[in-house]
Amino acid sequence: MEERILNKRLIDESQEGVKKTKVLFHSIAFYVNDNIYAMDVMNITEIIIPQKIYKVPNTSNILLGVLNLRGNILPIYSLKLILGMDDPYKGSDFINDEERFIIMIRKNKDIFGFMIDSIYKNIQATDENYRSGEYLQKWSKNFLFNGVILENDNEILVLNVDSLLKYIINKK
Repeated sequence: MEERILNKRLIDESQEGVKKTKVLFHSIAFYVNDNIYAMDVMNITEIIIPQKIYKVPNTSNILLGVLNLRGNILPIYSLKLILGMDDPYKGSDFINDEERFIIMIRKNKDIFGFMIDSIYKNIQATDENYRSGEYLQKWSKNFLFNGVILENDNEILVLNVDSLLKYIINKK
């Protein structure tokens, strides 16, 4: 019994100087072209494989089209076009690509999706690996990002869902 108490005291003393890492939020990291981006999981309702996206005439060029998801007609946007990249599906009348994914977002009563290339992984933003505010503004003036998750040699930009929604509304 006394040996157990002594061992517990040694363990407690050895952890005195150890800093606890605080998890700020959980996110899904994904690829768009060769870049890695992330989004807070609190905004994501689901990730689906594209199924028959139909172009809607006379709409914004960032809108790839709409899809029928369990009886709801939902808009699907090109994250590539929003981020200033080329998208091979721009202007397509019909998309049915089972190798890409759509991240479905719910913001208030709005549900919409963004097409991405592939999933990278689940990742935690902690007080040690996440930078926001001034760090991000030093090298990016883009309002679409909340911050950066630093992981190994990767700088993963965290998308701001509120800003994406405002951008979409202003493009209509």
